[in-house]
Amino acid sequence: MELNLNHENICINEVIFDGSVEQSVELDYLLPDYCPSIFKVLKCKVVPKINSYRIAGDKLTIDATAFIKILYVCEETSLIRSLEQKMPFSKTVDLKAPSDDALVTLEAKSDYVNCRVVNPKRLDIRGAVSIRIKVMDQKCTEVVSDVEGMGVQVKKSMVNTGNAAKNATKQFSVYEDLELSYGKPPMVNCLYANATAVVTDFKIIANKVIAKGEIALHILYSTDENEQKPEVMEHSIPISQILDMAGIDEDYQCVINFDVSNVEIDPKNNDEENKVFGAQFMVNASCKAYKNKDIQVISDLYSTAFESEVENKTMKFEKVLSPINEQSIAKSTIDIPEDSINYIYDILCEANDVASKISGNEITFSGKLNASVIALNNENLPIVIEQVLPFEHKAPIKNESNNVYAEIFADVVSVAYSLAGVDKIEIRAEIKIGGSIHDVLPQNIVTEVKIDEENAKKRDDLSALTIYFADKGERVWDIAKKYNTSVQAIMDENNLDNDEVVDRGMILIPIVD
Repeated sequence: MELNLNHENICINEVIFDGSVEQSVELDYLLPDYCPSIFKVLKCKVVPKINSYRIAGDKLTIDATAFIKILYVCEETSLIRSLEQKMPFSKTVDLKAPSDDALVTLEAKSDYVNCRVVNPKRLDIRGAVSIRIKVMDQKCTEVVSDVEGMGVQVKKSMVNTGNAAKNATKQFSVYEDLELSYGKPPMVNCLYANATAVVTDFKIIANKVIAKGEIALHILYSTDENEQKPEVMEHSIPISQILDMAGIDEDYQCVINFDVSNVEIDPKNNDEENKVFGAQFMVNASCKAYKNKDIQVISDLYSTAFESEVENKTMKFEKVLSPINEQSIAKSTIDIPEDSINYIYDILCEANDVASKISGNEITFSGKLNASVIALNNENLPIVIEQVLPFEHKAPIKNESNNVYAEIFADVVSVAYSLAGVDKIEIRAEIKIGGSIHDVLPQNIVTEVKIDEENAKKRDDLSALTIYFADKGERVWDIAKKYNTSVQAIMDENNLDNDEVVDRGMILIPIVD
């Protein structure tokens, strides 16, 4: 009796690194002579941004920059001024295995920052940033693909998996000459600039992904007309970029992200009315593309004629259920001390600690809005009032298992506010949430089988039929394996249509050679 045994390689995406790295921020900063002396620091924050990454063998190297941004009150004039310093850094991590084309997910955040005024011309800044890293690579395992002969019974399963995945990143710059709106006073200095980029559309054409979006620019600038009351200006700048992704087609699901790593504002003081300013943006574009397909695997087998030894391995098949593209409007109230504010310059919001929770066919996004009210108090001194406001957003999803998780990113696109009495400010923040929803299916796979031809199976019961009382939901495969017969013989004898017993009752088990 001959055994025909075939093998093939099955490739799945496997995590080869999942963790975080930290970078300390230490800066002893001496103000240049042309900068006004410091009376009080209003706000100090560190914004880490990823510039690029590369993999060489089993090492991942990340190049990033920590932007240190400071708003302060001048000692001489009590006006708001700003400072910005850049601290480039690199981090290297060891991967579990070498990789040529891994899927890399990076998320940088500020952990904490402390800013101390040593003297009117000197600052001592201490803090830390961290980068969350997840690296997935395709790993192949040799498994049994087909078996015939020697009374071998095979249980085949169909698995839907997203083992075909592609990744592309690109950094590009955008420059625009922008004009202040009608009625706005001329710009002297830009105090700060926030820029958020969102993807609005994309198209797959000839091994390329064409992504379109827009940058939402928000700036606070000082003027000559009233130095104590800076002005706010907002612009929307359309952007587009082409990402090369060999082999991609319309069957792929794409998760695309634009991230502004840096923005520089240059007032055009040579303009007669100082109405034009230049805006330079550095944007990181990334695209992860997934394609799900069905793979047939052998999850179990046995021989009705001989004793056998089977080697198994549990593999985690992962697929993408859907991309995430949600817009949330977070409404909240900021409490302020009564009669403490004379004038509001601006309100800034940042989305932090955004997480997701999946329950049934619904996903809940929750996080914190770090709100900063920049204002003039009743003593005509600039102040900053900070509050942490929770937010939550729910959305329906397609959920088929208990092993569903989400990879997400979130940015505040715009903030609107209004006064609600003398001690409350109502804010309305638009939050863009992107990412993807994944499903993980653990599946037992037969990797090898050995049939012992010299050890035939012995039957204690020589009857041609056995009566068995099956419970509802019981699998015919399990019954056949227990009684050393074939699934097809049981299904034919009892006129069954599928492998699962529908109702509890008696079934006949024929014995096969």
